[in-house]
Amino acid sequence: MATIMPTSENARLTIPAVCRIANLNTGATHGTAFLVAPGLLLTSQRVVGSLLKATNLAAVFFETSKKRTILTRLLPQKVFFAAKYPEYMDYCLIACDEEPIINITPVEIPLVSKEWPAVSEGDIVLIVQHTVDATAEFSPVKRDAEALSFPAGSSHLLPDDRSALREPLANVTLRVGVEEKRFEEVLRCRNDLYYLKTNGTAETGGCPCFNDNGQLIGVQSQYRTDVEGFVNRVLSLPSIVKHLFANAQLSRLPQRSSFEEVWDTWFVDKDISRIVLIMTNFRNENMVRNAARRLCDLTSVSSLIPQILQCGSIAVILQNMSAFPQDVELIRLGLRALWNLSIGNESCLNQLVDNNGVEVIIASMERFPEEETILEFGAVLLHNIASMPSSTLLISNGVGERVLPILKAALKPFSKVVIFQKYSFLLFTSLMQCNSAFAESLVKDQIFEHIANMIEKHHRQVFLMEVLMFFIGEVAENRVATEMFASSVNIDCSPNRVIDLIIQVMLEYRTYSSILVQGNRALWGLGNNVGIRTLILKHESCQLVFQLSLPALVASIPPS
Repeated sequence: MATIMPTSENARLTIPAVCRIANLNTGATHGTAFLVAPGLLLTSQRVVGSLLKATNLAAVFFETSKKRTILTRLLPQKVFFAAKYPEYMDYCLIACDEEPIINITPVEIPLVSKEWPAVSEGDIVLIVQHTVDATAEFSPVKRDAEALSFPAGSSHLLPDDRSALREPLANVTLRVGVEEKRFEEVLRCRNDLYYLKTNGTAETGGCPCFNDNGQLIGVQSQYRTDVEGFVNRVLSLPSIVKHLFANAQLSRLPQRSSFEEVWDTWFVDKDISRIVLIMTNFRNENMVRNAARRLCDLTSVSSLIPQILQCGSIAVILQNMSAFPQDVELIRLGLRALWNLSIGNESCLNQLVDNNGVEVIIASMERFPEEETILEFGAVLLHNIASMPSSTLLISNGVGERVLPILKAALKPFSKVVIFQKYSFLLFTSLMQCNSAFAESLVKDQIFEHIANMIEKHHRQVFLMEVLMFFIGEVAENRVATEMFASSVNIDCSPNRVIDLIIQVMLEYRTYSSILVQGNRALWGLGNNVGIRTLILKHESCQLVFQLSLPALVASIPPS
């Protein structure tokens, strides 16, 4: 049999965060709720009904204490999350006006398994309840000696487009609610539910249930049968938290757990969706950084990539990079993961574009122009996106004007980073194909001096040599850029030095058709300038490289 505490005992054990839910139109009691975060209540869905019905409800605090009673309107237009499945999952998170109750301490909702209180059959639990009025939807407001009146302006709502929801609670009069506390024995524990020993004779809902240590163990959720009446059961705290996690709602609650505690609770081996949910539910910087590191590690496992893409990891990575733009480690991790995913995967690249990834990548490179890893992965990703057949990356939104100065400034400081050099020159070539002015800008900034240094230092890097030959050939197509190069007085990038190095590369890689073809193209293009043509023809190996490249050049011509 349930034990109801007397009024005097109730007063001493008042839990400030527990409130009554009342109808502003009728004054009727709809049930109970309790504060779980500033401006956020947890209750049963049937207490508040639908989002529309909840706009006519308010939370009443300190009704049975010596403190001044506070009435604050519910704000479902701000937060309203109610479980739809399974049917017994009867709970709802709903916002309320925070200002009037700013000094009330919320009931703690532990978010990791090590802090979830154990419940066993035979345990005695405390339930705080307000009996639901039999005519809750239709009772008129009674203005009698026990009524409570609230002056105009006692609740100030957040600005909203809905004019009806902006109005303060003016002269609202409600009956005094009765808060009861009862002790119940847990009869049996079944999955997500704790069934209580005593059935109810009155309807309640949204009632917090505490153990003998004062820890929340769940929310009472009744159902009614013709034989037993109201069957009292408690929806367990772990089941509520798990449901909130699965629906990415835990970020609304106060969080103080360590990353290891979160990881041990929520991660399932090789289930990428769990990492995405961890990053969505736990948004503080340290948590995101650690989860991103784990996600990055798994992106190197090729068998997991389809799952990673399917569960929306791209969007989550980009969102967190945008949320913490100054966190250099997080940016590094995010770009590395995106790079792992994008290798030969056009689906990933399309997701990057669709989720504003280009802006995130470029902004990261602009913010950290001296970070080798960020520049390297950024250049690779931008090149991969630009190389898609349908890509308009380099001709839209001034991308070229932003990318070119970043890469130019980093060429010399990172001259030893071959991958960065390779993808920078690939991007330069693509940019010049879209806008010839970029070729002139690069030549003006002594790009040929840098090319000469790269050939001398990295001539054994065959793929870099191929890219550089392709780049020179593209510059040579631009008459203005060629004339600028020919008139250079800088001995370090003199035409004579560059021509000699081009021929050396062609001789060293005489079996590589692509290098021979691009070297031939570069020499012929630069040779459109009379002075450079003379230098080419005077070179002792000129005739040899043209002979070597002729078969490859013929083979590269598509059949008519």
